[in-house]
Amino acid sequence: MARMADATTIRVSEYIDELGIKVSAVSRATGISDGALRRSLSRRDRSLRVDEFLKICNFLKKEPLDFAKGAGQTIS
Repeated sequence: MARMADATTIRVSEYIDELGIKVSAVSRATGISDGALRRSLSRRDRSLRVDEFLKICNFLKKEPLDFAKGAGQTIS
């Protein structure tokens, strides 16, 4: 059975897609390995670890709660 990323990882992935930011750019800016980010953000078969999630939020200048369930409409 294939693993799937959690809902928060999917919301982060969708937001990054909407902004048109490349996974490689996120990797360079955060220090998170490109392979791990591709599995999480592109293929969505791996959930982000907490430390990775917080680094990405910092990079995006977003609060972690901005990606909480139901907050999708408020992300800007």
